[in-house]
Order: sequence, then C-alpha cells, then structure tokens
Amino acid sequence: MTDPLPLVVDLVVTDRDIREGRPNAPWSCPLARAAKRAFNASEDDVSCGDAQLYVGDAEYRYGPETRRFVADFDEGMPVEPGTYRVERL
Repeated sequence: MTDPLPLVVDLVVTDRDIREGRPNAPWSCPLARAAKRAFNASEDDVSCGDAQLYVGDAEYRYGPETRRFVADFDEGMPVEPGTYRVERL
C-alpha cells in the first residue's frame, strides 16, 4: 500500500469494476476495487461504506455524486464508469 497516503485521490471506476463488483459487499464494490488499484492495496485493506472509504487505518469521505453511485450500485440500478474523488479525513 502507498505510504504516506495522499489527502485527495481520484478513483477511476472501470466497466470491469462494475461488472465484477458485488452489491452490498464493502470489499468488492466497484469503488473499493478502484481504490485497491489506486492505493496498491489488498482486499483486506480497503472497504467502502455509504459515505466513506477505508484504506488501512485511514478514512476518506466522498461527495453526493459518489454516494449516489454506491447507493445505486447496491440497489441493483445501472451505474456508469467514471472518476470519483475521495478526500482523507
């Protein structure tokens, strides 16, 4: 995992992240998959919640657009690839 962790990161969610992600699986949602790549982290180091992303001991928050993406994905609604910004707390 990258050390020290950056304050702001733009996570790139791909078609593959969406296709292989699992709804309601904090370690395997598309955003968590993108974060694993961005932080060079293992599955055990990354998880996402409704409004935050955890990378090791660090917590990142995300804005309304990203929260909507996570909620839509978890509810089985269609979502699009894109870039989502997270900010370290």
